[in-house]
Amino acid sequence: MLSIILIVFLLLILICLMRYLSYVIISCILPSKRAPTISSFNRDLNVMKKLKLKKWKKILDLWCASWKALRFFESEFGLIWEWYDINFFAIRWGKILNRIHKSKTKLFWKNFFKSEPLKYDYIYTYLLPVQMEYIENWVRENISEDTIIISNTFKFKKHQPFETFKTDKWKDRIYLYKKSI
Repeated sequence: MLSIILIVFLLLILICLMRYLSYVIISCILPSKRAPTISSFNRDLNVMKKLKLKKWKKILDLWCASWKALRFFESEFGLIWEWYDINFFAIRWGKILNRIHKSKTKLFWKNFFKSEPLKYDYIYTYLLPVQMEYIENWVRENISEDTIIISNTFKFKKHQPFETFKTDKWKDRIYLYKKSI
């Protein structure tokens, strides 16, 4: 009985991995508005420790679903996270992770284009260049003057960051943007 449960569990993990890898490969090859879910790297989180973020401010995760980054910002800076997604299973998985890690991140099963970015102090993105280009104008038009966009690894095409943070090997990794700049 135990071996059957183990086999079923391993098959489920294999199916999830195959789905995830095919999704990432397809989204890299074919230009798409859909974004793959990729966890933030520890070296990026170490660079983000240099950010000067104010406690108890609201932060919106745009499309990337990097729960590792969500938990990092929540624990390191005391930020209040909100995350929108139209993927029902991603929301369910996020809620399971919230329970495991005792996170207070709010997850909404809703298109983030219908969210109100004006109410957020920070917006976090970790998207491929295709998706960054797709959301760039919408984000700039819908945020307040004081909102800071934290972009992990990838830059916006049309706008320049007001500050860039580098890794220990002097590679640009974290970009900060504001509407007015």
